[in-house]
Amino acid sequence: MEKFLENYPFSDSRVKLVEGFSAYDGVIGDTPGEAHKGIDYVLILDDAYLPFAVASMHDGMAFHGTSDTWGKFVIIYKTMDRKHYNTIYAHLDEVSSNIPLQFLGKDGKRVLNEDGFTIRAGEFLGTAGITGATNGIVQLHIELHEKDLVTGLNQKLDPYGVNDRASSGQYPQPSQSLSGLNHFWFEDKPHFSQPRVESEF
Repeated sequence: MEKFLENYPFSDSRVKLVEGFSAYDGVIGDTPGEAHKGIDYVLILDDAYLPFAVASMHDGMAFHGTSDTWGKFVIIYKTMDRKHYNTIYAHLDEVSSNIPLQFLGKDGKRVLNEDGFTIRAGEFLGTAGITGATNGIVQLHIELHEKDLVTGLNQKLDPYGVNDRASSGQYPQPSQSLSGLNHFWFEDKPHFSQPRVESEF
């Protein structure tokens, strides 16, 4: 397994993981037991869900888009060792003005081109919010997709390598070590991204 994630997708160490990869627990309003295939993070202070800055977990080519489910999102593409990866950062209220709109082909599928924004790990993407299917709760939804360029196999991956619900107790919170997990970060204790830059809107 290739490791290519460099940091957490946020700078605030108070952000918590609340939903795991295999299915929802329903803690932020989703249907318990329904398939998830992503990771959800929130920032809760005094019983209020607050927005927080979102950053890239790896370098690559960045685009933004909008969908009914994801709301405003950023997608970052990276190819390495005969595999193509992309990470999706969904439910954003704001997106950095540096990131261009994703181009869609006539069939509605995403088209890779050279017009994306080359981004580095830790760079500001936008702000976690309530766009898309969020039940009105500020959150960040992350997905990691892999395509094998030899076999053509596409799959969604759990960046933590846990493949379970958050309630399983197997997911470390961002300030804790990932030691013992088959995760995709370079380090067992990934660092947080740098604070957001206000001028990037």
